[in-house]
Amino acid sequence: MSAMRRLLSACVPGDILEGTVDAIEPTGITVAVGAAKLWLPASRIALSPICGTARFRLGQKIPCAVWRIEREVHKITLTHRELLGTFDELVCEFLPGHSYIGTAATPGRVELAPNLVARAATDAVGAGTGEAVIFRVDEIDRLRGEISGQITARTTPAEAAPFTYYITNGRIKHWSFHAPQQFFCTEETFFAD
Repeated sequence: MSAMRRLLSACVPGDILEGTVDAIEPTGITVAVGAAKLWLPASRIALSPICGTARFRLGQKIPCAVWRIEREVHKITLTHRELLGTFDELVCEFLPGHSYIGTAATPGRVELAPNLVARAATDAVGAGTGEAVIFRVDEIDRLRGEISGQITARTTPAEAAPFTYYITNGRIKHWSFHAPQQFFCTEETFFAD
C-alpha cells in the first residue's frame, strides 16, 4: 500500500502530523509525511497577511494539521495556523507601555507574531508593508480581542524567529482564535470527519 493510501485511510481532519518541508513556492509548501507529499497553502500558514512561505526552509521539520481530505483524488490539504496560538495564548507576551519589534503588515496593522496582528493608531514614520518597526503597545483589550498601539520607529529587520507552536500532537476538533466570551470570532476552524 502506498504512503498516500495509508494516510488517506488512517487520517481524519484535525489530525496533527509531523512532516518535512519538501518544496517551497509562493502559493504554499509541499510537506513530506513519510513518502507522501501533502500541500500546505500559503493562506493556511498563519493569520498574518504577510506571514508566508519565506519563513520555511527545505528540510525543516514542522507539525501541521489535516485540513481537508479528498479521498477520490488522493489528496490531503494541510493547515498550520491553528497550531500557532490563540489570542489569549499570544497576548500574554505583551504589556501596555512596552515596545516590541514587529513588521508593518498593511496600513494601520503590525504583525507581532504570525497569528497576532495589532492595530496601529498612529504611524510616526510612514512604514511600508514588510518593514521592521518598533511598536509601542498602548492597550490590550481582551474582550474585543485586540492590541492597539503606535509605530514609533523603523528598525533593522531581524531574522524571522522560528515558529512557536502551542499544539504539536493529537487531534483538533475545533479551533477559535478568540475566546468564547469575546464579542466576536474572526477566525474559527471546524474539523469535520
